[in-house]
Amino acid sequence: MSNNITIIGDYTFQNCTNLKSINSNIDGQCILPNNLTKIGMQSFNHCYKIKEVIMPNTVTNISTGAFSSCTNLERITLSNNITSLASEIFNSCVKLESITIPNRVTNINSYAFRDCTSLTSITIPFRVTSIGASAFNSCTGLTNVTIGSGITSIGSTCFYNCTSLISVTIRNTTPPSLVSTPFTNNASGRKFYVPASSVETYKAASGWSNYSADIEAIPTT
Repeated sequence: MSNNITIIGDYTFQNCTNLKSINSNIDGQCILPNNLTKIGMQSFNHCYKIKEVIMPNTVTNISTGAFSSCTNLERITLSNNITSLASEIFNSCVKLESITIPNRVTNINSYAFRDCTSLTSITIPFRVTSIGASAFNSCTGLTNVTIGSGITSIGSTCFYNCTSLISVTIRNTTPPSLVSTPFTNNASGRKFYVPASSVETYKAASGWSNYSADIEAIPTT
């Protein structure tokens, strides 16, 4: 794929189930063009043989479902210049083991990581203000989540059925709004760790009061 390409259009590689590589001699590795700025809707949807994606920092826009159902995707290097994780972007990427969310991201949309069952931990950076409905629904391998200080809202069923989730750290001193009960069906004994000065505020806040027995101060050591 030529480095002159700046946009990968909607559905470009959708259902290319035998696509093994781009700009690489390594099976499963896709190195995207150096001047790429946009990755279109569902452009790699159902590309079952992709294992790794390396993305240049020129990319600023990744559309809905771009890598959804890439069921062998294990690793992806995201552009540091994206500001949003689109709906369903990694939906059902069941082998995705870890991901670094760039610091410029301000929102994670609905179903972004639903059914990413191999994720074990996630750190959500401080500029993220909202996490959409079912964004991490059924991430059954997820054990711990750290959410940055900018968070203001967490969507319905966001962490529903994360059956291994035992630890949620939230760094905002003001409790983010909750839509319904986003932390249902987590691991037994799941705890929320919040700034010490805000423990009682969280326990009394709308929605959070449902979890009051599980809210503690962030450990100092």
